[in-house]
Amino acid sequence: MTSKRESVDVVVRLSKIYRRTLAEVFMLRILPMLVWMRLRQKPIIFILGTPKHRNLGDQTILIAEIDYIKTYLPHLHPVSIPLSVVLSDTSQRLSRLIRTEDVILGIGGGNMGDTYIGEELCRRKFIQEFPNNKIVIFPQTIHFNDTIAGRNELKRTKNIYSKHTDLTLIGREQLSYKKMIAEFPKNKVLLTPDIVLSTNYSFPHLRRDGALLCLRSDLESKLSKADKQKITSFCKEHFSKITHTDTMSQAKFFAFRLKKSVVRNKLREFQTAQFVITDRLHGMVFSAVTGTPCIALTNYNHKVTGTFEWIKHLPYIKFCSDISELDALLKKMDVGKTYDYDPTQYDKYWDKIRNAITSAK
Repeated sequence: MTSKRESVDVVVRLSKIYRRTLAEVFMLRILPMLVWMRLRQKPIIFILGTPKHRNLGDQTILIAEIDYIKTYLPHLHPVSIPLSVVLSDTSQRLSRLIRTEDVILGIGGGNMGDTYIGEELCRRKFIQEFPNNKIVIFPQTIHFNDTIAGRNELKRTKNIYSKHTDLTLIGREQLSYKKMIAEFPKNKVLLTPDIVLSTNYSFPHLRRDGALLCLRSDLESKLSKADKQKITSFCKEHFSKITHTDTMSQAKFFAFRLKKSVVRNKLREFQTAQFVITDRLHGMVFSAVTGTPCIALTNYNHKVTGTFEWIKHLPYIKFCSDISELDALLKKMDVGKTYDYDPTQYDKYWDKIRNAITSAK
């Protein structure tokens, strides 16, 4: 009789085979395009560790990074390689596909740390495997838990990052920026907003109706069930229509065009809402770039409060540290007004990223 342990081992082995097979298929698909680009002498910039999970905040970051390259570095042709491919055995082929003169970008987000260890392992892997390439990690939040495991992971990350001679890290809020400077003195560190703030999805002519609740249900949430009920009751007092949403997609998707479609549909929810309450960082950011009045609540780390500092001057975005303040904050807002978001207000920061990518070693 097969033991439970043996069954688990079989599942693990099959899972590894499945992931390697997907990676092989991806490499076979992308290889002809890369060969064509090389023959045509088109300069390539690689984005490594791109997400395939359901978090639409991360998917929007990828779309924003590609749009950023097209806008600020139009001579470069972005090629994105998923995290699963970088981590797989197949990724050894990448060293033959990526030349020393190619710039490598790491995906931005809130995954530098030990909470989402797969993303951290991916970064470590390509930083080690490409010691002579210029590498720029797009705006990130860093958070290693203050535990034995968290401190050990930070030590491993510091050891790997510090050995790379042309690695630029970008913090997307002050706390991450200061932490990166303290922990990675041998690497270049910059401070810029979240890259999604370089986009503009505000369409003031769209009809808006009701309140949109975008609340977490994962380990980053600080809200209790009772808190969420109070928030819902508050919205019902002020709005006739209440819609619940999340920045997690219900569907798994892989093709880039499909990603853009799913993200566009999610942004439309924000574009057509009168008002948003959210404890998700990209719930707040989506509200900002769509010109939607929003009250943002804190989560378990500093990424929401830190990112709010970039947009606190926007009259339609407010931060709430206690849900008892909701009513007072709403009275200060004009939820019937339409707003137009302007990403050029951060141009000096977008220029910093471009300079980091184009500067000589």
